[in-house]
Amino acid sequence: MKKDSRSAIRSILSLLWRTQRQVIITTAGILAGALVLITGLYTYREHRLQIQYPRGYLEESLDDPAEEDRVYSIASHFECVACGVCQDMPLETCTCTFAVDARNLIRGEILAHARDQSIIGKVEEQFGGLEENHKSQDESNKHRHHP
Repeated sequence: MKKDSRSAIRSILSLLWRTQRQVIITTAGILAGALVLITGLYTYREHRLQIQYPRGYLEESLDDPAEEDRVYSIASHFECVACGVCQDMPLETCTCTFAVDARNLIRGEILAHARDQSIIGKVEEQFGGLEENHKSQDESNKHRHHP
């Protein structure tokens, strides 16, 4: 009888140990998966707007070199402020997707024969980042042209 009791106890303990080990392994797997998921989401959130591309990768130059110079002249009024990686780089030299989009907007407005002040206003409205020294110039130009 003692032998049967001991054998039963060993069987129960062995079963408990296997069950406990499976629970520990399953829990560890779930925690590791959650950690990978959270790390991936955090990394994606932090870097989704910080993609830097070589100049010309996602933007096409205008055929007329004078008009393309005008794009960069207008862009020079702005700092890149959206993605946070550029550290307020000039919009004319920044290569992030925000800067590319802003310069493409400028190109579209130039092709639509918009005036520089109109383009500057539109870029400021959609993207922000107009430099302070240009803001004061824009205000004085508005007052000069519209008494």
